[in-house]
Amino acid sequence: MVIIVLLGWGGQGDSWIKHPDRNIHHGKNVSSVPNAVILANSHNDEMQGGNALNLALSLGYGFIEIDTYLGPTPAPALSPKLGYSSSNFSTPSSNSTLDPSLTLLAGHDLIDLKAQRTLKKLYFDPLLDILDRNNRNSTAAGDAWTGIYEKDPTKEVGILIDMKRDGELIWPYLLDSLQPFISKNYLTYYNTTSSTWHHGPLVIIGTGSTPLSKVYYQDVRYIFYDAPLLTLHNPIIIPESEDGPSLNVEWNKEISPMASSKLPFKYYFSIIPFFFSHASSRGKKNTMRCRLQRYTSTAQEKGIKSRWWGVIGTPNWLKVKMWEVLWETGQDVLNTDDLIQSKLWLENKRGKDRNLDRC
Repeated sequence: MVIIVLLGWGGQGDSWIKHPDRNIHHGKNVSSVPNAVILANSHNDEMQGGNALNLALSLGYGFIEIDTYLGPTPAPALSPKLGYSSSNFSTPSSNSTLDPSLTLLAGHDLIDLKAQRTLKKLYFDPLLDILDRNNRNSTAAGDAWTGIYEKDPTKEVGILIDMKRDGELIWPYLLDSLQPFISKNYLTYYNTTSSTWHHGPLVIIGTGSTPLSKVYYQDVRYIFYDAPLLTLHNPIIIPESEDGPSLNVEWNKEISPMASSKLPFKYYFSIIPFFFSHASSRGKKNTMRCRLQRYTSTAQEKGIKSRWWGVIGTPNWLKVKMWEVLWETGQDVLNTDDLIQSKLWLENKRGKDRNLDRC
């Protein structure tokens, strides 16, 4: 019965969704279009079409997530379909011991992989070109830089690499692909020896099957880890490996500038008044929304940005209501597949009070 109520309660239509977005320009300088960076993540960005990166940048997205495989895929049956050949792949940087016949591919599923759709071609080369262009007149030494967005030049942009399959195999290829950014000081990094930060235009965050031990034991941490939002309050055991000994560590922003988890289904019931209006014996709200807020508060206390993923995409009214719930409970970064709609929705929320003190 409750599920019927959930699916049947459509509420008022969101007419603003139909508004045209005037900031979309598929030109060369798309990063010059947005006036400000929005705290939203373009989830599985490579699925947004052939001009995916330009779309996200033209809308001012602060985080862009890319599903990443190491190709060619080992399954022999897929090789003819994918059309792999050594000429399709990027050559590892000089002094690299990596196999030059392998590269990083952008795609959500194996069937999506194509030899020409490399991470380098679709994302890293265009981002490097933008940063080179924005910093071409820079003569200052040290930490001075201009970021991806010309109108918001000091903002970092998060690049989330969702490592599919074996992150241990992907890891060295990702580090190798990042060398052009590292050599130009374009990446945010944390020096674990001196306990010091360098902030750059891009921050790289590994998610999916990213190996935590490799993130943790980097002397200079160029790749960070997407921590589990649901268990962020618990310490994590890093098992012994070739990278280092077993350790019990607390989550912190030096390891994980972001934490995310799939939104548990039970929190969809928080849109029903009964589930969020009753009071506890102390006179404070003791609700599902307050439980959600505790997760985001824990992250914020650690200096970590929070993000829920897996929010239902249809029906649209339910998706938008859940965006509302997550916004009202303190989520930092909206995870979305609907880039234009999300931008308009976030712009509509700008300057409004979340009423976070209700819990």
